[in-house]
Amino acid sequence: GLSDAIQGGTTSLKAFGVQAALSIAATMINQVVNLAISLHDASGAFRRATGASAAMAGEMTEVYGATRDATVSIEQASAAYQGLYRNFTDFTLVSKAERIQLGKTGAVLAELGVSNEAFGKSIQTSTKMFGQSVTEAGKTAIEIKEIATNLGLPVDELAGKYASMGPSLAKLGSQGTKAFKDLAHISKITGMEMESVLRITEKFDTFEGAA
Repeated sequence: GLSDAIQGGTTSLKAFGVQAALSIAATMINQVVNLAISLHDASGAFRRATGASAAMAGEMTEVYGATRDATVSIEQASAAYQGLYRNFTDFTLVSKAERIQLGKTGAVLAELGVSNEAFGKSIQTSTKMFGQSVTEAGKTAIEIKEIATNLGLPVDELAGKYASMGPSLAKLGSQGTKAFKDLAHISKITGMEMESVLRITEKFDTFEGAA
């Protein structure tokens, strides 16, 4: 079309410019409409799956808006919120800002290999077993992902172990998270399963001495 316009002279170029502008505008409008429909559908699906309020569904769309630059889709944002809603019992009790921040963290971590279920359970473990705040729990989830990457361990598997081993480490209180990280390192060095290492350390008075 541009080639034909050039051959036709200035008038044709002007006409082509108008047509191009209209075409671009139409494409943008279609994209906006399609996005609005996708957001509406995702909000409805989220509410049906969780029984959450329209306001909370609106928060989920805010998570999408804040993470789309990280290639997070509206479906992934919805899945992240569902994972938290189902696995973190205080999710409906914490502030809107805290929910949105957790949703953003969970959505991005899902892109990096941490399942929404494992993330939600890890937040439950951090807050309920180790007394962390919601902000601290989110940072811990990121740290566990980084440890898995540095040690060459499956990211989702380590996140899942953190959630499942939480009750066994709860007696360590605020030191439970550090103990888990130490267990991950020891497990990698020895080749033993983390649960086996934990059973050995439970025979000692302190985790540091056992390590």
